[in-house]
Amino acid sequence: MQAFNYGGGLASPGYCPFCLGDEVFPATKRMYQFLDRAKWRDHIHKHIGEDLGGSKPPLCPHPRPQCAGAFESVQELMFHLQDV
Repeated sequence: MQAFNYGGGLASPGYCPFCLGDEVFPATKRMYQFLDRAKWRDHIHKHIGEDLGGSKPPLCPHPRPQCAGAFESVQELMFHLQDV
């Protein structure tokens, strides 16, 4: 997997924002890097279906303090996750 610079930092795609923010998981599971884009996408969609299926406004699972607000819809959160 190729890395690139974004916003002054080294970015490496393939991490799950839901797993990154789950402090119950050990670091090896939180920092697991998906090398297959289809498996990564399926994994994230599984989280969206399981974790965001309720009636509460969706929150960003990514462990960044800038992502503290709720979103109007799951689609809005998905657009946000693409940006993050």
